[in-house]
Amino acid sequence: MLDKKRKTLEVLKSTLESKIQEVKTSLQALDDSGEGETKSSAGDKYETSREMINQERTKFSQVLHDLTSQLQVVNSISPESQRQKVELGALVELEGMSLIICVPFGKLVVEGEQVFAVSIKSPVAQSLLGKTTGDEVIINKKRLAIKTLF
Repeated sequence: MLDKKRKTLEVLKSTLESKIQEVKTSLQALDDSGEGETKSSAGDKYETSREMINQERTKFSQVLHDLTSQLQVVNSISPESQRQKVELGALVELEGMSLIICVPFGKLVVEGEQVFAVSIKSPVAQSLLGKTTGDEVIINKKRLAIKTLF
């Protein structure tokens, strides 16, 4: 099970790093396109174009900040640590569902199995926090038992 946790963290880290690189590439493309803009007699068109580029740059910068923060959280989780209760970094096996409590990423596929990366602030994680193996929780109106915890 610790191997599954390690692989899940590796997949999540790799996916986040890939997304960070995509955003950096997009930011660079925006910078390059902004440099190509020259002021002409149609000043309003130039200003509008520059403002649109700045708005896009702001959006991408926020996404980059969020992804970088998520990567820091993932990097802070030890894949070797055994959890006794559900907390940040726990890999939780429920009946028919696997979750890792870390960042709000969503569905990952790890060796053909789905694992959902959820934020510790999410309603699902909140209902699981502090629980141990064998405890039951209600998720989506279903009563599920915690089968294993790592």
